[in-house]
Amino acid sequence: MASASAAVEKDREDPGTWLTLGHLQQEAGDQDSAIHSFLEAQRLEPRSAAAVYSLGMSFFLLGLDTNVADYYQRAARHFRVALELDPKQDRAVFMLGVIDVVESKLSEGRSYLEKAIGLSPQNPYYHLHLVNPGKFCRSAPGILLLDTST
Repeated sequence: MASASAAVEKDREDPGTWLTLGHLQQEAGDQDSAIHSFLEAQRLEPRSAAAVYSLGMSFFLLGLDTNVADYYQRAARHFRVALELDPKQDRAVFMLGVIDVVESKLSEGRSYLEKAIGLSPQNPYYHLHLVNPGKFCRSAPGILLLDTST
């Protein structure tokens, strides 16, 4: 993360370095810092679907960590904006499905998962979650897997 921070300090006007720093912060579990970095990337490149999607992921991860529903709604808003900016953003479609499943809206979630598969049929992760979308669990920071124990 130090090299990404140094890159940002070297060129504070490069949205790509802000995105990279934000992703590293996100992976480290520092969602507040990641959100700041993604907002900077979005400020520098307002039409960046990647920055908006990444903001959504940080809000989603905050929802997982805190169990506060408002974070899921904020995440969903960002995923919808990412789709407006890039209608082929399959990851945003997938995450809208995940949010619906987490909120026990299984049929809506399934619809989004099917749409994500339509956009990216080669992604096995999407197929895996479509098999049984009601069995999500948190198994690692930022990772959703099927709970096959039941």
